[in-house]
Order: sequence, then C-alpha cells, then structure tokens
Amino acid sequence: GQQIVNDIIYSPQSHIESLSNVLAPFYFATKCLSGRQYPTLSLSYWTINNLYFHLTNEKPNCHLENGLKNLLLDKFNFYFITNVTREQRCAKLIAAYQDPFTLSDLSVEEINEVESMLMRLTKDISNSKKSTTSISSEHVQSQSGSSSSSSMNSSKPSKLSTINRFRMLCRSSSADAETAPKPEQKVKPFTLKQEFSFHISTSTSTSSKDFQTYWNENKTRLPILASYARRYNCAPSTSAASESAFSVAGYVDRKQRASLSTTTLRYLMLLKQ
Repeated sequence: GQQIVNDIIYSPQSHIESLSNVLAPFYFATKCLSGRQYPTLSLSYWTINNLYFHLTNEKPNCHLENGLKNLLLDKFNFYFITNVTREQRCAKLIAAYQDPFTLSDLSVEEINEVESMLMRLTKDISNSKKSTTSISSEHVQSQSGSSSSSSMNSSKPSKLSTINRFRMLCRSSSADAETAPKPEQKVKPFTLKQEFSFHISTSTSTSSKDFQTYWNENKTRLPILASYARRYNCAPSTSAASESAFSVAGYVDRKQRASLSTTTLRYLMLLKQ
C-alpha cells in the first residue's frame, strides 16, 4: 500500500493516467446519482454492480492500476456489501427488476431471486387481506339485515381509488380516454407468474423507454408488479434531490414571497403544506 502511495507522489505521466482510469468510473457514478432528475434505488443497484465489476476486473500488465483497484475494493466491500442489510439489498434488487433500463443487466440468478421474493410478498399480502376480510365479514353478519346489505355494498372495492381517478383524468389525453378499457370489457388479469413473463418480454423489446414511460403504459396490465414499482422505485438513492428542493424553497421564501408569478405561487403552496 505504501509503495503505491510513493508511486503516486513521484509519478510520471503514465501513473497519473492509471489513477485517472481507476477513478473515472467513480466520477461518472457520482454524476449519475446526483442529477436533478434524481434516480431511485434501481440505478443505485446498477451503479454499485458496475463499480464492483470495474474494481474486480484486472488489466494485464497494469500493476499500479490493479493495485489501486484492490485498495479501493477493500473499502468498497466494507461500505456497499459488508454493511448493507439484506432488506436494503432486496429493496434495491426489486427496484432494479422493475426498471426496464436496469433489468437488462440483471443475471438469470438475480431475476429468479426477485421473482421468488415478489411471490412470497404477494402471498403474505394476500393472506393478510383474507384475514382482514374474514374479520370484517364476521362483524357485518352481526348487524341487522338492512345495515348489513348497506355495509357490504359500501365495502365493495371500486376499480380505481379517488386519487387514481383524479390522476388519470389530469394526465390522460383524449386519445388515452378513447382507448381506456370499458367496465363491461374486462380483460382477465394476469397471474403473478404471467406478469413476470410479460414484464421481461416488454422490457427487452422497449429498452429505449424510461422507467416512468414504461409503467405509465403498463400499470393497468401489470397491477401487482406496478404496486411493487411504486413501493420500491420511489425511494431516492441519494439526498441530492431533497437538498436541492430545500435550497429552492429557501430562496423562494426569502427573496420572492411578494411575487405573484405562477411558479412562485406553486412553490409557496407547497411550502405551506
């Protein structure tokens, strides 16, 4: 280790180039994870995997470069592998599976692991809902006939929640409205395994689409996976976006409170919340 440090201090141009080659991927990884359009856990998992591949891939006849990689690999393993809990790793892996961009780089073993985890999670959620439904049914049966009928009708789940209806009306174009499925033309929903197959095939054939576009188009076709996409892919991988939001909010609060521009009003409405 000390010999490598001495080599850097008294290094010729070739040594500087070796150092640059080793550190360049970390520079671009930082830019990827710190952009204004901030990434979520999916890109975090993908970035860590690529950095690990970079550090473990030794070049022939590049002893200084390989030595630097080994030094970095020790710290990399400590922060990103040894001290990462299974829950954190699973959340990132599920997020990477949901994103068409990162899915293409997952191994067969990783894909199988994610699908097994999602099946277990779905089964647990289903069992929990059945238990809740059973308790609710017992309570309903204890009521009078008229109140029981009313309760059962009111508890019948609607196709979309109020929030989802509002979002669809605000975001969908007239063309989307025309092609929206009618209540009387229901398509038989996929099983979870069928959703896996559909997700893999469509993600491969639509690699140019980003995460948001893909799930806006397929959320109704893949309702189970879409629920996990909302759960795992909404978590930011860094605090850069939050810090940026607070910085903008502070500027608006101090400097532009008297302005009546639409942008300022939107900011102030958010700050009031």
